[in-house]
Amino acid sequence: MSLPRHKQESFIRWMHDNKSRKADWRRNYDRIKKYGEKATTAFMEAVKAQHGKCAICHKVLNLHPVSHDPAAACLDHIHETGEFRGVLCRQCNRGIAFLDSVEKLKSAIDYLWSDAKWKT
Repeated sequence: MSLPRHKQESFIRWMHDNKSRKADWRRNYDRIKKYGEKATTAFMEAVKAQHGKCAICHKVLNLHPVSHDPAAACLDHIHETGEFRGVLCRQCNRGIAFLDSVEKLKSAIDYLWSDAKWKT
């Protein structure tokens, strides 16, 4: 279903007049479309509860990132269920995407500790 013509024109005008807010609007729209309104609300509540920091590395999150910003705030979710888990920086979110189980994470820790350079 598409918008009526007058609303389309109004929307296009708003997007043109609000270029600085356009990326934020798009991120929020995409988040709602992918995860739903509840997840978006939970995302903002988690950012507040985490004092604006990544849940893993505690880096200050950037809620208005430019492309490829490693501190960009990401909605972390359980891949099997889609359930919201927390807010991470882009680097941590990408890192745990490959280690999304406790077994894989323990294996990665064992691997890192097996190298003498990491031992204190």
